[in-house]
Amino acid sequence: MPLGEVKRGMKCEARSVIQGVDISTFEAEVVDIVSGDTAADSPRILFRFSGPAVDRTGVGPGFSGSPIYCDGRNAGAISESVGEYGGSLALATPIEAILGQPVEPPTGTRPASQTPARAARRLSAPLSMGGLSPRVASVFTRAAAKAKRVLYAAPGRPVASTFPFQQLRPGSAMAAGYASGDITAGAVGTVAYVDDRKVWAFGHPLDSAGRRSLFLQDAYVYTIVNNPVAVEGASTYKLAVPGHNVGILSGDGLSAVAGTLGILPARFPLKVTATDQDTGRTRVITTEIADENALDLPTGTSSLSFVGAGAVAQAAATILGGGAPARQTGEMCARIQFRERKAPLRFCNRYVTRSGASEDG
Repeated sequence: MPLGEVKRGMKCEARSVIQGVDISTFEAEVVDIVSGDTAADSPRILFRFSGPAVDRTGVGPGFSGSPIYCDGRNAGAISESVGEYGGSLALATPIEAILGQPVEPPTGTRPASQTPARAARRLSAPLSMGGLSPRVASVFTRAAAKAKRVLYAAPGRPVASTFPFQQLRPGSAMAAGYASGDITAGAVGTVAYVDDRKVWAFGHPLDSAGRRSLFLQDAYVYTIVNNPVAVEGASTYKLAVPGHNVGILSGDGLSAVAGTLGILPARFPLKVTATDQDTGRTRVITTEIADENALDLPTGTSSLSFVGAGAVAQAAATILGGGAPARQTGEMCARIQFRERKAPLRFCNRYVTRSGASEDG
């Protein structure tokens, strides 16, 4: 539906996953059309949401990309919060702006910055890491907070062993994935539009980095965590975990992320083996990390920096957690293979810790 046909007072329907993988619907009423603060800002549609699916929690991070249908046509997708208590009021990106995001932007391009309407805050797709124990996860959530990023530690893959591959369609839970395997990492949101094998989601940027090469994944939603105050880092959000690799996420623009089903991105393996030298007990963690080196690392860093740290920390914590005495030492050895070099690089370091001495011990 073109933005010019969206009118104040229209009764519409929004679609999103509230629990598991099934798409739920809820009511959306057009409050008004909101123009940007500057000529460069694209308009947004202000909606008020209601219905059993969202009356208790409102909408928050993870709902971004949830499509809204007016008169049976897709008018846009939830994208920004306005900070109202209860989360029933939010902005949506018009569908024409979302579909203006190329699935494969030219390499090396990066969108100019854009400021949404005054007082609006992007419903950033929450960055979720799965496979970490609560104690290890707490270290990463604190580190993310210092970097002004919100990170949710998901419980891991659902016991429903694991949920089957999902066909992505408007309203499906999805993730822009950095890693896949025993340790998962990705930004979870919602599919806004599908055209054959092409998929658009979020209704806002991931990093606004232009051309990307990440996993396009389905996702599983455990529940909606209810926090009605709607302040940064403490709002209602979807507790969800990235799932199966179903395609490549290749476009990261101002109004959406986009990708293609059936094609996987370049990736490299990471294997961490932890061994208790007293008992011989081992813990092996394997994961695959999206490789954006061919794009010259659009965000300036590799996902290995935090996914690798998480895998090593989790493997070590599992082994050290059952050990004694409280004061322990360990040795970490790394073997890194480069495409351009036949022999791998190897190094070892010894570490000492006092278990329980402090939160950072």
